[in-house]
Amino acid sequence: MKYNMKQIITCLLALTICFSVISCDPDSKTPENQEQETPGNDNQDPGQDPNPDPNPDPNPDPDPNPNPDPDPDTPAPILVLQADTTFVACNGKDTVFFQVLLQTGETTEEVTADATIYQLPQLLLEAPQFTSTQAGVYEFVAHYNELVSESVIIESDIPQVHNPNWTFQVGDFYHVAEHKGVVFTVSDDGKTGMIVSLDEAYLPWSLVYEQVGAFYMKGDLNFEMICRMPDWEENYPAAKWCADHGEGWFLPCYEETEKLWAAYNGGTSSLNPEAHAVFEQYFTDEVVLGSHFWTSTEITDDMATTFAFIINDVTCTNPLKTSNFCVRAIRRF
Repeated sequence: MKYNMKQIITCLLALTICFSVISCDPDSKTPENQEQETPGNDNQDPGQDPNPDPNPDPNPDPDPNPNPDPDPDTPAPILVLQADTTFVACNGKDTVFFQVLLQTGETTEEVTADATIYQLPQLLLEAPQFTSTQAGVYEFVAHYNELVSESVIIESDIPQVHNPNWTFQVGDFYHVAEHKGVVFTVSDDGKTGMIVSLDEAYLPWSLVYEQVGAFYMKGDLNFEMICRMPDWEENYPAAKWCADHGEGWFLPCYEETEKLWAAYNGGTSSLNPEAHAVFEQYFTDEVVLGSHFWTSTEITDDMATTFAFIINDVTCTNPLKTSNFCVRAIRRF
């Protein structure tokens, strides 16, 4: 086949243009501009680091702000100390009971069991209740976590009249008007009984030897017999000391003193320090174990009965009325 010169030149020009287009294609894979492909990575996440750290930190730093800021519209919690009364009598009976509440907005949760209550300035209450033995004004606050309640004021006064609806048990403190003592006997309903004085003395039964007739099993009757004697206030120091405690106080008879010892010792046949402590927390004069106490029970014109505060003690064999022994007064309520 014969070609003329014009056809040959046209073909050469077309080949030159095609070659130039191929050379300028950016997607063209040539050794000069082609990126080297990594075998086995055809499905790699386009967002994944193609060159991960070969030694990653096993304990990366935590988020410096793991908890978002609290909602400014959420109210702060408030601790509230509540008392069931704002008045408590100083007689050991009208006890204040406390309640500690955690209030958050309209939500209230009782946290008394986990809170602590202090009688200011710093006396920690062992239980959420308070009973006064002295008249005065008392202030309390509650603590829970880092919250502190507002203070509660309790006014304690001395009742001037015994309330017949009060109930007592052995070991209770009693304070009405000028009469203070510890309960050592009670009736079945707890409304009546006897109290023993907080203090004691060391005195003779009498300064004279004469028959009084104090043979009753009730101390108040024996006391009446003593008071009938001439110059009894000068001649009968033990009975006079009891009478000075106020209206209704007297020297107990033997049987009443025996009941006092039984209550003081917890009714057990061996020494009971825990029972003693119930009384001693109120006593202004401590009982010395082994001491003999005068009773109002008379024996003869020159002797009266004593009772020893100890286990298996032999009663004093020569209790002359002019001898000094311990004296405690008692009173009925």
